[in-house]
Amino acid sequence: MRNPGATTWAWTWGPAVSEQPLWTRGAPSWLSQTSPSISGDLSSTTMSSRLRTSGPRAALPQRSLCSLVCKWTYSAEKGWDDSFWKMVGLEDLVTDNYSKIGNQVLPPGASLGSGLTPEAAEDLGLPPGIAVAASLIDAHAGGLGVIGADVKGHGLACEGQPVTSRLAVICGTSSCHMGISKNPIFVPGVWGPYFSAMVPGFWLNEGGQSVTGKLIDHMVQGHAAFPELQAKATAR
Repeated sequence: MRNPGATTWAWTWGPAVSEQPLWTRGAPSWLSQTSPSISGDLSSTTMSSRLRTSGPRAALPQRSLCSLVCKWTYSAEKGWDDSFWKMVGLEDLVTDNYSKIGNQVLPPGASLGSGLTPEAAEDLGLPPGIAVAASLIDAHAGGLGVIGADVKGHGLACEGQPVTSRLAVICGTSSCHMGISKNPIFVPGVWGPYFSAMVPGFWLNEGGQSVTGKLIDHMVQGHAAFPELQAKATAR
């Protein structure tokens, strides 16, 4: 999975490669080896939720720019890189203009289809027809909220400063440190830069730790009060 000379690597991970290949070469490659029938019909797998929530118009191979740029090596400026997929042995994804993994790329927040279908609305308890939008990755949605937050009146050092001076730290299964810039910044071992992946018109860089969620679990479960609280939760 290392090829520092390739353009795709340079705009994604630089010389360091960590968990991110799981989202690009790893998962499709595993499917092609273990479940060829699923891999061969990958497009229907990715379209099923869109068909259910937004109807036939959204059941086309539409994908969120955020997911493709950050997890699938897509370039917001140049599109897919044929040579990359051929290099990693997944040249079948290139055929038919990438119909299996998406060839219509939408910016986060773009409207999908005609809104929520009646079937999905009934399941979710929501009004039919409300807007369904192209998504953000969970950490990126959190990063957008933190970086774009109104901090006036809280005495923070970033008050009155441009959003490019902020660093969002999003914690969950992993911890993501996310910052944006007007120009691309290459940092060895840091993911990115990704253009318009989180904030339109800005470049995104990400750093973080992959297993901090387990560390939090360890700290919680090691606390003296954990057995008592766990027993109370189980009793409910």
